Amino acid sequence: MTALNELTLLSDLASSQWGLVTATQARQAGVTVQQLARLTSQGALERLRHGVYRLAGAPSDSRTELKAAWLSLAPNLSIDQRLAGSAVAVVSHRSAADLHQLGDLEADAFEFSLPGRKQTRDPQIRLHRRHLTPDQWTVVDGLPVTTVPITIGDLARSGVDGGHLAGVVRDAVTTKHTDVDQVVTVLAPFARRYGAGPGQGDQLLRQLLHQAGVPTNTRRVGELLDAPRLNLTAVQQALADALRPSTTAALQDALAALDTTSLSQAAAEALAPVAANLQQVAAAALAPVAENLQRTLAQQLTSSLTPQRATRPKPRPADPKAAAPTHENHSTQHPANAATGSDNGEPTNA
Repeated sequence: MTALNELTLLSDLASSQWGLVTATQARQAGVTVQQLARLTSQGALERLRHGVYRLAGAPSDSRTELKAAWLSLAPNLSIDQRLAGSAVAVVSHRSAADLHQLGDLEADAFEFSLPGRKQTRDPQIRLHRRHLTPDQWTVVDGLPVTTVPITIGDLARSGVDGGHLAGVVRDAVTTKHTDVDQVVTVLAPFARRYGAGPGQGDQLLRQLLHQAGVPTNTRRVGELLDAPRLNLTAVQQALADALRPSTTAALQDALAALDTTSLSQAAAEALAPVAANLQQVAAAALAPVAENLQRTLAQQLTSSLTPQRATRPKPRPADPKAAAPTHENHSTQHPANAATGSDNGEPTNA
């Protein structure tokens, strides 16, 4: 195989890997270790780390070393094969913060999270054994990386000092438009460690933003923790789209062409069913309350208007002698008096 053929094979492999290729991939394509060494000595390849090479002339940036370290963890797999697998190594912790451009943390090693017991002797690579669900990582510049909220939680768990954590949180909220509720959730377990109340993620967030020098009057409405919040990402994106110059200009042109009278009439007609429905809902909701109030007032009014009856004295036992009237008394009793007499011999009030 000529050097040209070797480079052609390596170029095909590296074309989808940022211009990088592993020694294992090269060997699988038919390029031997000796041929790699020869191409390196000729300047056609650059050895970045053990088992990883960059083609001469391939673009290089601040993330090239991180990409080379990630490729070295599974040197026999392509990027697509890695991302489709269940044991993908995900950039995490300080390396994730750097990839997301959060804060100004200094990393002494490339950090990755992956399931299983994989080990490395490379002192520049630090592995965290864990299982990440698909919603806990995303892809940035072709690299799988923990999401911003997960990255913040990882840094807090690892004990990053408050000053550096504050810088990360500041950039996450003000630059990356990260949902504040998610930030509060991941900070809550570590609130006490950083001087906030136990479980008070919202208090810690305020504290970190203040520590990072974020003035209150520059915080977005969604960052105020005292009120219920919607999906901030969607709201912020909608606001950004609505405030684009092209959008506002088109809106102004459309408004200028509208007939305000027709618009008002159309709005009234459109809102009429809504208003009627609201009235029905309100009436249905308040009906039980009104009925109960009416019943209570009626009872109280009836009670206040009804005269209090005098308590009648208990009847005395009848005198046996009085119960048997003489012949004279019976003959002289007036019929009217007899009609007004009570059964027990006591007079009733006429």
